[in-house]
Amino acid sequence: MEDSTNGRLIRLPEGCRDIMPEEATWRRRAQETIADVMRRWGYREVVTPTLEFDCCVVSAGSGSRRTYRFVDRSGEVLTLRPDMTGPVARLAATKLALESMPLRLFYAGSIFRYYDRNDSRNNETFQMGAELIGQAGPHGDAEVICMALDCLASVGLNDFRLALGHAGLLEALLQDAGLLPDDRSCLLKLLQARDLAGIRRHLVSLRESGRLRLAPDHAAALEALLTGSYAWPPPREGPVLPAELCGLLGEVSQRALGDLETVVELVEVHSGLDKVTVDLGLVRDLDYYTGPVFEIYASGTGLLIGGGGRYNGLLAGFDLVRPATGFALNLDEMAAVALREDRPAHLLDYLVIPEEGLMKEAWALGRELRRCGFSVCVQEGEGGPPAREVVRVNAQNAADLLAEVRARGDVAAKAQDSPPTPRPCRLQSIH
Repeated sequence: MEDSTNGRLIRLPEGCRDIMPEEATWRRRAQETIADVMRRWGYREVVTPTLEFDCCVVSAGSGSRRTYRFVDRSGEVLTLRPDMTGPVARLAATKLALESMPLRLFYAGSIFRYYDRNDSRNNETFQMGAELIGQAGPHGDAEVICMALDCLASVGLNDFRLALGHAGLLEALLQDAGLLPDDRSCLLKLLQARDLAGIRRHLVSLRESGRLRLAPDHAAALEALLTGSYAWPPPREGPVLPAELCGLLGEVSQRALGDLETVVELVEVHSGLDKVTVDLGLVRDLDYYTGPVFEIYASGTGLLIGGGGRYNGLLAGFDLVRPATGFALNLDEMAAVALREDRPAHLLDYLVIPEEGLMKEAWALGRELRRCGFSVCVQEGEGGPPAREVVRVNAQNAADLLAEVRARGDVAAKAQDSPPTPRPCRLQSIH
């Protein structure tokens, strides 16, 4: 029987995993690239603690049975942050409260949510995201959506779909349809769970009980909207909302619909709509969203690689009333998509292999190449990591190779099976 202590030494806690070199390298490079995109949009980086007081998490509307809770030595209840929006909201409402609005902030870090054993999601997820605080209206919503699209493009991820909805429009529309608060809440929870069969059953129950008093064509349009049957992908055709439901709209619904249409127009100007689908049945899994919301899925895999939306009421939990919107990208899932497509996460620029007695010369060559900004491994004998170029140092070329790097910024790389004339490899062409 396996010793339980030794077993724990070689296993990981449930829902956790090791990040292997290829993925770790891809993630690091992606972080740097995405951070550069966010800075160009005018966002500043912040770093918040991994641990928060549980009361702060609850105030941010992200506390649930999925959170990891601890009691510290003083008896305070602490929580591993289940998302990054709450901590950034706390920071904005306290230490940044006196700064001029709007605040444009971005972050990178792990979040922690406990999932059941049969759930494929990891309990620890690494995210990068941004929050636009103090900016009301659809222009801010379009800004974070377009920045998210720029971030994905910057790391070479182009095969995805962005589903765009509106939390406020959907809730107001259900109210315009005459549904009672409990029935609206039930439908929204079914939408969160993606329980389309449950939605259909509940609508049937509402009609049979007389709690949904809509004409048949209006009821059919509402069901199509809630089950995702009414969602238009580009090219843009027809109205955002089914025509049968337009006559039901009240003042709040009409204002929300106008905001959503403005968001669509601005996204079209910046990024086009070839990757966008408008789906008014979209509901995110956190309750604090109040306006336009979106989710980004990798095509072919269905992996959720990002999402966000407007959350105008969240900062009120920290005694600061400000509108806000933002998004987060899941770098774990993004790396899985990128590496599945056989993108080279890490390839050494140069592998230097010296003949016997020439290790010092090989080290000198490696040092000069690294000074030029290249990744270099000096390997004694055969083997070693894969590299774009293999440089073999022998008694005849040792001095010439070093001189070429110092003088001209290139190196003659000659493998054993190369033609007699060394093949020049310009350093500038390696990157």
